[in-house]
Amino acid sequence: MTAMAVGAALAQPAVCQCLSVAGAFPDIATVAIMVGGLLLGPSEGLALGFLVGAIHVTQCGHLGLGGLLVSRAAVGLLAGLTTQRVFMEIPLVQPVAAAVGVLVCDIILFAFSPDPGLTPWLWRALGKAVVSGLVSPLFFWAAFKVAAWETGERYRFTGFR
Repeated sequence: MTAMAVGAALAQPAVCQCLSVAGAFPDIATVAIMVGGLLLGPSEGLALGFLVGAIHVTQCGHLGLGGLLVSRAAVGLLAGLTTQRVFMEIPLVQPVAAAVGVLVCDIILFAFSPDPGLTPWLWRALGKAVVSGLVSPLFFWAAFKVAAWETGERYRFTGFR
């Protein structure tokens, strides 16, 4: 899970350039944090979010250290506090949860460094959340496959085969 989140954080700048849809891009690093927090638990999700936030600081330090670290760590913690059963039994919940996680992350980041225009920021944040939700099933699928292999099918995901 850590390797997936770190890889997603490192690939985030390239994803922003390649997968932009009408100005909105998926936040794959935050989706990876959510998946990791969900499968690993609250303390591991918090640590994973902090690690990805630290990587983001090196990539875009102008946004501020506090906002990036707190927003990513909070999303990891919140994902770790949710129940795994809902995510495993209802695959449609996964994209919605990923979109909400990305939106929560952007709202926390907005609180640390407010954008002068609230409406343009809101549209960008909503677009980013929707696109992130659309790509999230790939991360859930990969994470559940790895977890099933490691734990002997305990985290078996039936959405994809």
